[in-house]
Amino acid sequence: MTRAKASPLLTTRYGIAAPNASDTPAARALQLYGEWAEQETDLLSGVVTDGHHVLEVGGDHAAHTLWLALAVGDTGAVHVVEPRRLPFQQLCANIALNQLANVHTHHAYLGANDGNEGLASETTRRIRLDSLALPALHLLKVNIPDVLEDLLKGAGATLVEHRPLVYARLGGPASAEREVDAVKAWAIGSGRTHPPCSTQITTRGSPATCFRACSAATSLRRTPRAAWTSTR
Repeated sequence: MTRAKASPLLTTRYGIAAPNASDTPAARALQLYGEWAEQETDLLSGVVTDGHHVLEVGGDHAAHTLWLALAVGDTGAVHVVEPRRLPFQQLCANIALNQLANVHTHHAYLGANDGNEGLASETTRRIRLDSLALPALHLLKVNIPDVLEDLLKGAGATLVEHRPLVYARLGGPASAEREVDAVKAWAIGSGRTHPPCSTQITTRGSPATCFRACSAATSLRRTPRAAWTSTR
């Protein structure tokens, strides 16, 4: 009897994903537990709904993109901007595997102006968030630390027109305060949360021990003229 060949694909909480050799926390969590930073989706599930438009900065192998695509439904849209070449390719692969027609991917770095941005040994296209000309934006989710300050410099028109909720993973202590101040220039109120990177019992039924000490400092804020609440 011929034994069935095991599928090379990963089964995650919100869909399937292609395995990759990356050692980033997101990639390792998907391979070990089938999920990544699930408390972030729990928090954002209270503000993302059918028909919403979301912009994600940093693909994280589509770990949260899969959930966002389900949350906004067929009438909504998810845009994902990923500046790094290989993570962008991995992102696109997982979007294609799950046949997500409401997800749009962009290989670019979001900065203060248009041009080129050097990243490690590569150069990628730098564009302003405003140049995307999004028809609507309800949530701006920034997954890459240390890019928020530069990103906001090229996002003024979008922030004023659409007043999205901003959820960002902040950088280190030195840059975090600058990033918070940059958002305060647009926002009413402020707040931070430290969600753990995986649930205590994961989607595969196993306890999450690998990332128990891992947390991401985040900022959750609403841009002008909209009230919001947050917890620390």
